[in-house]
Amino acid sequence: SDWLPVAQTLADWYDVPFSVTGAERIQGTLVHRFDTRQMTLEEVLQGISMVMDYKFEKQKNDEIVIKPE
Repeated sequence: SDWLPVAQTLADWYDVPFSVTGAERIQGTLVHRFDTRQMTLEEVLQGISMVMDYKFEKQKNDEIVIKPE
């Protein structure tokens, strides 16, 4: 899935664990044209979710799960 490298990059930048469920059902290609490292994690997740059909769920252990809507 294209989401695995995206999740790993976000995990590395923000030091937050990510996982991806249902990646085969997440359609589209994510391309960023700005330096997301200058943004908060919440700003990045909100921006991504505006252009793709998926959602983020923050777990009690602070892991963020990416899953299709």
